[in-house]
Amino acid sequence: MVSLNEKKSKIRYVIQNKTEWVDDGNKFGKRMLEKMGWKTGVGLGKNEDGRTEHIDLKYKSNLKGVGFVNGQYDSTWISHSHSFDSLLQQLKQSHPSSSSSLIHDFNQTLQQTKTRFTYKKQSSGKDLSSRSNNELDSVFGWNKDKKINFDQIKQDEHEDEEKVLL
Repeated sequence: MVSLNEKKSKIRYVIQNKTEWVDDGNKFGKRMLEKMGWKTGVGLGKNEDGRTEHIDLKYKSNLKGVGFVNGQYDSTWISHSHSFDSLLQQLKQSHPSSSSSLIHDFNQTLQQTKTRFTYKKQSSGKDLSSRSNNELDSVFGWNKDKKINFDQIKQDEHEDEEKVLL
């Protein structure tokens, strides 16, 4: 796994103009081609019109893709794009859009469905309308059999305070 905190460094590729290897006549590939009839300075291919020099490396200083040419687009891509756009225009003309009320109703139904499923657990836990009275009594501590007399509680508290003061 690569560490994310390692030192960042730029890599600089140097193009070497040393081409002594071109003049070396003892290379395997060159010997093989000469055995098949190729001569130095003649291009490859049936008509001998191929490339006669080696492929040069070019330094790429930007982050764009290999072979990217700024401002040029492939003509096939553009033609496909135009044909697809024209097809969409034809479909739009042949099938006029339905009324916006249907779309609005669909969007509203979709929104209600989303919220229903999203908050189902939260709302079902908080919805007490489906609970029985006994369940509500046990949850909230209500007891219908014993009525609480608040006056009696206040009087008891007052008596406790008097005992503490004495």
